[in-house]
Amino acid sequence: MKEKIFQLLKQEYKSLGLGDEVLQAHAEMLDKMGLVTDDNIETVVASQKDFLESLQKDNDRRVTDAKKKFEEAQKAKEDAERKAAEEEAKKKAEEEAKKAAEEAERKRLEELAKKNEMPDYLKKYFEEQAAEKKASEEARTKEREEFKKLVETLTQKNTDQAKTYNEQMETQSKTIKELQETIQKQAEEAKAKEEAAAKAKAKADHDAKILSKAKELGIPESRINEGFTLSDDATDEAIETYLSKVANNYKALQQPQFGGSYRASEGEPTKEDVDNVAASLVQSL
Repeated sequence: MKEKIFQLLKQEYKSLGLGDEVLQAHAEMLDKMGLVTDDNIETVVASQKDFLESLQKDNDRRVTDAKKKFEEAQKAKEDAERKAAEEEAKKKAEEEAKKAAEEAERKRLEELAKKNEMPDYLKKYFEEQAAEKKASEEARTKEREEFKKLVETLTQKNTDQAKTYNEQMETQSKTIKELQETIQKQAEEAKAKEEAAAKAKAKADHDAKILSKAKELGIPESRINEGFTLSDDATDEAIETYLSKVANNYKALQQPQFGGSYRASEGEPTKEDVDNVAASLVQSL
């Protein structure tokens, strides 16, 4: 029956995208309740729609949120890396153009100096150019360090997002497992209660059957209250045979005298009287 329930659940709710593990656990829970039959299986499966849809919606929401955060972090990293690369390429091209112009100017001035003694303004110019070049190199080094830190920060952020995504997936798996355990526990408790109730009813029916038969055979209330040595699984035939012997013994006790052990004028016989008469009957056979 469990496999039938699972196959119907899988066929009916395949559009929800629930895994076989979840559907099998749900099918096992329904089967253990002992209420599903071939006649009502389709009705039972149809009644699970709201529960399974709510379970899938909650699952989809967690997955979608985690995936969205991961994709946003990945896009932010890629945009930052692309922008940084573009800025770096632009700065490098500008620096190379400036460096080429400065080199051409330097060579021109060197040629001029070879022909004439370098004037003070040219010396000052060269000093200023050297200072600018040094400052430019320091600024470029600083930018490279900042870019490196930016890449490291984005990489770490991406790692953290991936970790969060994995943790959410683990939490979801744990939630599904706890749900399966809860369903199984509820099914086991329901089955235990049902078995206890059935056992109690069977015992009550058995006792009622003995009482009814004893009264039918005319056994006095006092003897009935003393109880009978009958097992809970005694058959109807065994009950009738046993109670018939008890009734016959009492009928024998109603005679004016039986073996000198009891007289009718002495009142209602006791269990000991009945046992003595039974023994006398056996001995007389």
